[in-house]
Amino acid sequence: MPSAYTSSATNARLFTMLAEASISAHTLQLRHENYPFKLFLLIESGDIADEICNEPECRLDPWSKAFLDHHREVLRLDARSPVVIVDLVNTALDAEVDSVSIECGHTVVRRLLGKLSYHTKIARLDHVSARWVNSKMKTHEYQFAKKGK
Repeated sequence: MPSAYTSSATNARLFTMLAEASISAHTLQLRHENYPFKLFLLIESGDIADEICNEPECRLDPWSKAFLDHHREVLRLDARSPVVIVDLVNTALDAEVDSVSIECGHTVVRRLLGKLSYHTKIARLDHVSARWVNSKMKTHEYQFAKKGK
């Protein structure tokens, strides 16, 4: 729909939505151009191995630095070394980049905090969080004991 047929509020909202989408895309691009994500590009192609090996240490996160300290010589000899590729693939399979489960836990704790603070003194976040973790541990232990029998 042409902007001439929409109100200024709608145009402003559309502009805001497009700006937020472009910022998100740019943030994702920056995130994947830096470490540790940049190391995983070696799985697809060994073309950037020299660039990665010559990267200054100030650009590396602790995991990337340890990985390069361990594999730097192998990468210089063979950018598509099976040892490096297997290590990266196994790390990618085991890594948890998504924080949805963590955020869901925070949401539950925030709701519990609001419920415990309703018409009473305000509960402390660390106490509510500890209470929630304790209840999860009890549930896990109960399920574990139930499966064992």
